[in-house]
Amino acid sequence: MRSEDEMMRLILEFAEEREEILAVWMNGSRANPSAPPDRYQDFDIVFVVENTIDFQKDKSWIPRFGEIAVMQEPDQSVLFPGGETEKRYACLIQFTDGNRIDASFVRKDRALEMVREDTETVILLDKTGLLPELLPASDRMYWVKKPSQAEFEACCNEFWWTAPYVAKALCREEIIFALQLADRAVREELLRMLGWMAGFRQDFMISVGKGNKYLMKYLTEQEQAALLKTYSRADIKEAWEALWQMCGFFAQISSEAAKQMGFSVNLKEEKGSLAYIRKLFTEQEDFPCGVDFETGPC
Repeated sequence: MRSEDEMMRLILEFAEEREEILAVWMNGSRANPSAPPDRYQDFDIVFVVENTIDFQKDKSWIPRFGEIAVMQEPDQSVLFPGGETEKRYACLIQFTDGNRIDASFVRKDRALEMVREDTETVILLDKTGLLPELLPASDRMYWVKKPSQAEFEACCNEFWWTAPYVAKALCREEIIFALQLADRAVREELLRMLGWMAGFRQDFMISVGKGNKYLMKYLTEQEQAALLKTYSRADIKEAWEALWQMCGFFAQISSEAAKQMGFSVNLKEEKGSLAYIRKLFTEQEDFPCGVDFETGPC
């Protein structure tokens, strides 16, 4: 696998050789000093050009960076229709040696606007003095923000409203639907609440990363263990256990967050949702053994 230095040299040589490339900047994790470096990080590179169409039509520029394993042009996908490729064209390339370049070509009339969009930005080349001077790159725009009382209440309400949907799906033995609901609706609110708690403990000067990938390092060992117990395999019994664990953990962490941040908790909706989930469970002819719905969650 080629080193970071080798890849950066290739990128800059390409930009310097092509007259139509006016400037280059890098963003993403390689431009974030807080991100732990590793060999799996992409090179998120933006080339400022006069015309993006040339790079879309003639892709002979790609092989100079290596042998292609797989590539994608997201703006041209019929599954995920993109924006105006005349103004911005993206080409994502995974090379066989493990390196990946996410290349974007941006028309110069959009460059001043776009270069300021992300605080994780490092200017690599500016041939004509087109780009402004930027603050040192950091992840500050992604820091967890302290919630308002209204946002806190909305998170709790969404959790307690959607949790019974999972229970209903389990009653119907719709395991795929149950797991999707648990992951995409219920767990999202649990992770949001945990993110707020992590932010509070760090004076709201941290990012938990895309997909909450850094969240675990800001949780206690007990919280890490409790969170992992909310995940299950595609098994009805395990899914009930995970749902109950998730409800108990959310009740615990939302109570702590409310005390720390001076919010109030709607215990009526919490208890009502838990009671209904317990009712759905106990109506089943064959209880999944090992799930304790009598003593309450956690």
